[in-house]
Amino acid sequence: MAETLPGVVRMGMIRRLKTLTPEAFREHWKGPHGAIAAHIPNLRRYYQNHFMESFALGYWRDIWSLDGLSELWFDDIDTMLQSIASPDYAPLARDTPTVMTMPGLIAGHQERELAADGDVGELAKAMIIFGRRASATAASFAAAWRDACPNLRGLQGVRQIVSTYVNHWESEPAKLTPHNRLPVDVVCELWFETPQARRNALAKELTRQLGENLTALAANASCHATQTYVIVA
Repeated sequence: MAETLPGVVRMGMIRRLKTLTPEAFREHWKGPHGAIAAHIPNLRRYYQNHFMESFALGYWRDIWSLDGLSELWFDDIDTMLQSIASPDYAPLARDTPTVMTMPGLIAGHQERELAADGDVGELAKAMIIFGRRASATAASFAAAWRDACPNLRGLQGVRQIVSTYVNHWESEPAKLTPHNRLPVDVVCELWFETPQARRNALAKELTRQLGENLTALAANASCHATQTYVIVA
């Protein structure tokens, strides 16, 4: 049975400015931008996931074309909203348009299906973003994902599996938006023994392991190999 993890995680959906090279974008994001974000009040942890390679997943379409996802952990949604309303958030808001655009921000609670032994920092991480069909309810999609998620234990070389169940959507910081404007329901994080095991799983095995029920309910999916930087541990 999956383990519910404490707190909530806030994820920024990030696209680099096209005026920046990928290298310049990554350096600014993990450097000046990351240093500013580290001072957000009540922040428990802060990771940056830089997307290094993307993979097609079944017949699903990637509707986002992202360059990364940020992860910021807070005790709860109310604390998160108070923190981004703080004057201490203003420097981050000013820096954001100098390096990136954001189609939206999402938040939710996390469940761990498989826990790695020891530190995951040496493992190869991947992230998959799923959105449900308009005909599917949030509850039916979450149930389908919980049914499918244990199958991912069968991926060769997988060592940890964590899913974020999204229940909060913003078009921009503190501006709520409905799900149909930002159709993201689950973000799955997978850690593998090696980059080659990650590539084999994402390119060959993942769709088969997810199963038909989820296939019928998901409308979009994007799949990425990531380089993750821990900014606040």
